[in-house]
Amino acid sequence: MKVLGDATNLWVDPTRIPNARSVFSFLDELGIRRSPIARHLVDRILYISEKFLPTEDARRASGEAFYVLCDNYEAWKDKSVFQDAIEDLKEADCFPGDGDEENWYSASNLYAPYRSEAFRSQVYILDYTSNRLKKEFLVELGVETEPETDLVIKHLLYCSECNIDPHIFTYQILNERAKDSDHDIQRLKNTRCIYVESQKSFVRPNQLYWTAQQLGRFAFSIPANLEGFKPLFSAIGVKNAPDTKDYVDLLLDVVGEYFEQGKPIAGADRGVYEACLNGIATADSEEELGDAELTRLQ
Repeated sequence: MKVLGDATNLWVDPTRIPNARSVFSFLDELGIRRSPIARHLVDRILYISEKFLPTEDARRASGEAFYVLCDNYEAWKDKSVFQDAIEDLKEADCFPGDGDEENWYSASNLYAPYRSEAFRSQVYILDYTSNRLKKEFLVELGVETEPETDLVIKHLLYCSECNIDPHIFTYQILNERAKDSDHDIQRLKNTRCIYVESQKSFVRPNQLYWTAQQLGRFAFSIPANLEGFKPLFSAIGVKNAPDTKDYVDLLLDVVGEYFEQGKPIAGADRGVYEACLNGIATADSEEELGDAELTRLQ
């Protein structure tokens, strides 16, 4: 009953038959089933989505039927009766989306919940979360099981805009894509995309270094929780030490902040300003100050 609900037409009423082994053996001989078939499970999911909004109870009931389909997928997937039944699931708006209690969704409009914290601000996530989910079954239905790199990048930039600490899965997925030389990741260069817990804010890749720098509050060492993501951070511009462009960026950070406040640069920030100026002067004397950096300074 938990799986198929109150569809009494599908059940033998045990209170109306003798409680004898011979009777139950006879029912087995007739072909009375002890577990639901795929068609009944699909009909249950469709019925819930047609009759109810996706409330917590409706989601739970829909999920119970769906999980049984997942449990039996390997045994049923090559049977025509199963394929015929799930064709209806592929076409119907019958799946719950995370956080939405007003609408049901088609499978093709949803992403699987695997590591969804890395991209959930950009898409609708299937609101079935049991570990009984079968990835191969979701793929067959048309549910996306892997986010495009673009989605993860957009989610990270959304977190940066709202100053929300991104889930570690965000950097984990991007790090995996960096290992595969995914060029989309280059878009993160020059953006505030790395969350520094000690600062409770995001910084640019050229404000982070693998070794300690003497640049005060304008540059930082890689946070311990992100040290394992070297392919990603190397791909977007994290280095061992600043180059000429970095010194220009940091110098303009210092000057810009004090200019807005209308006061002279002082204290530890003065030391950062001078360190950047010295780095730029050295680059100029060695003819390494490019026209682009010189124009920015001018």
